[in-house]
Amino acid sequence: MNSKGFTLIELVISIIILGILSITAAPKFLDLGRDSRIATLEGAAASLHSAAKLVHSKAHIEGKHNLERAMVETNLASIELKEGYPEATTIGESVDSGVGMDELVDTDLDYCYGSRTKDCFDEPTNSSTFKLGYFFEEIEQRQCYVTYSEVGGSTNDTDKYQVTIETEGC
Repeated sequence: MNSKGFTLIELVISIIILGILSITAAPKFLDLGRDSRIATLEGAAASLHSAAKLVHSKAHIEGKHNLERAMVETNLASIELKEGYPEATTIGESVDSGVGMDELVDTDLDYCYGSRTKDCFDEPTNSSTFKLGYFFEEIEQRQCYVTYSEVGGSTNDTDKYQVTIETEGC
């Protein structure tokens, strides 16, 4: 009997082999981990923008939006302001015991304080910036973070806060 085609066993073995190859090759082509880290950073950046805008609105309502230094009371905390926007961190500042933007954010991301990558510290400093991101303990992988820069800081000479996202090392 001369038949043309494949037997059922040959087809099943071919499907199994293709399945094994796709399982081993798929992670190389689909980097879902990187996409999820970037999406998390974008969400954190949106949260920082929202918090800064809400605090600035509160400062407008209280007439404190043009003051160099001030504090507004919210149901969460007393927030220290610089030119009407939240300060990055409040260590060593002259205003009484309020919180900065770093304490308003509740996240599982790593924190890092400092304006430049090489000067990134685990503990709050009197820096005008702080960063949220991944892998701050490994110096070569610091390129996956969100930076909040307060008004008039060493990396932001504008009259508004800045939120930037760095995803090169994600």
